[in-house]
Amino acid sequence: MDSIDQPIDDYYQCDKHQLHILRAIALDSLGRSAEALRDWEKCVEFAVETFPPVDETTIALRVQLALCARSLVNEESIVKMEQAKKNKKRKKEQENGGCRVMDVDVDVEKIARENAKEA
Repeated sequence: MDSIDQPIDDYYQCDKHQLHILRAIALDSLGRSAEALRDWEKCVEFAVETFPPVDETTIALRVQLALCARSLVNEESIVKMEQAKKNKKRKKEQENGGCRVMDVDVDVEKIARENAKEA
């Protein structure tokens, strides 16, 4: 402890940093990447302000931040693809006079490859 006058909150910054890391890991594991991303950003910010310029902790945190951001982009694209599939199905139902349309995804290329193997 440097000084008795120093705010107590300053003494616990490393603990808060570790808790942000744990929370980010947990949120990331639960697939809540948007929330985890905010914690990873706080971790990187703290590390940049606190640790030496090329500290391995800062590098590791930046990698985690990048992976989380990439995961978030992937999650958003999956959601968009699912929404597009639903919209396509609704459009087909409207074209068929409101009749339900079976949702069948046929991978033509996969079938062609399997047929080629059998031949």
